[in-house]
Amino acid sequence: MKDLTQGSVTKHLLQMTAFLAISMVVQTLYLLADLYWVGRLGKEAIAAVGVAGNFTMVVLALTQMLGVGTTTLISQATGRKDQPQAELVFNQSFVMSLIVAALLGIFSFLLRNVYCESLSADAVTASLAKSYLVWFIPGLLLQFPLVALGSALRATGIIKPTVGFQVLSVVLNMILAPLLIFGVGPFPRLGVTGAALATFIAILVADVLMILYFERSYHYLRFRFAQFRPQTKIWNKMLRIGLPAGAEFILISVYIMIVYFIIRGFGPAAQAGFGVGARLMQALFLPVVALSFAVSPVVGQNFGGRHGDRVRQSIYSAIGLGSIMMLFLTLGAQFSSATIIRVFSNGSFCLARYPAVIPSGISD
Repeated sequence: MKDLTQGSVTKHLLQMTAFLAISMVVQTLYLLADLYWVGRLGKEAIAAVGVAGNFTMVVLALTQMLGVGTTTLISQATGRKDQPQAELVFNQSFVMSLIVAALLGIFSFLLRNVYCESLSADAVTASLAKSYLVWFIPGLLLQFPLVALGSALRATGIIKPTVGFQVLSVVLNMILAPLLIFGVGPFPRLGVTGAALATFIAILVADVLMILYFERSYHYLRFRFAQFRPQTKIWNKMLRIGLPAGAEFILISVYIMIVYFIIRGFGPAAQAGFGVGARLMQALFLPVVALSFAVSPVVGQNFGGRHGDRVRQSIYSAIGLGSIMMLFLTLGAQFSSATIIRVFSNGSFCLARYPAVIPSGISD
């Protein structure tokens, strides 16, 4: 456990953000590499992955609710030097992550066909989207325990193991994706299904490594089966804290689904163009997400330790750093968008054939 109630607040933020930024950079590279390889399969494949990929925003919303609530309650207990309460919240968060993942998995597979057929521009795109979700949904479900465990570590000021496992997972994903998509060597040629399978395998490896780390190397928070029985009081606290953070991503998910439905009449090329833009937008979020992940344990521990001045200083520093990050990213997206998107479009079909459905600034 690292005590974040002592020392420079800004230094803590920068150190934690730096480590988290490494994983975010690697994650961004994965998103772009995955998009590049799928782009070699044609516009229907890009459109299918874009349609199916909207599940990512739903899962991100739910894991944000879980992660923010977990980090807040554990960091506050840590700041109060209340290790038993921190451990109780940790175990409740882990159980909650498993239950929510199971319920979402059942719900997702029941609606998979209806969802893909409703949003896809044609039968080919719908079929590819269904195939992609066969492995992509289980991969997303594995994110829930991974987020719960990572949030608990982050709440106690521990960053390096989570970053290391995530980087390893992303690198494994980047290696497996082209092998499974195109059938290199002994690997079968699975197309878009291969991209989803690579994601599932990589996240599964990260989950296993994280659990082994808690069992063998980390002793501040331990798995206690006696604390696995759901306690609604703690669950309600986590949800009340995490709901506002998750609601933002729910709105983004709804927005993306509405756009896919509206532009389906323009064909798979239009949906592919929007899918590329949406995936790039997701990548641009990651640096400031790293900062938000860093600031929550710093604020939480100091709030629990009743250091009001340090809480305010943490917030002011985070606002300044986040504003600078997003300013530079916004300028880059505004003035270099066409060049960036052409790298992943396997041609200029998105820009040339359907300029009317591409947001202003991209087709300039």
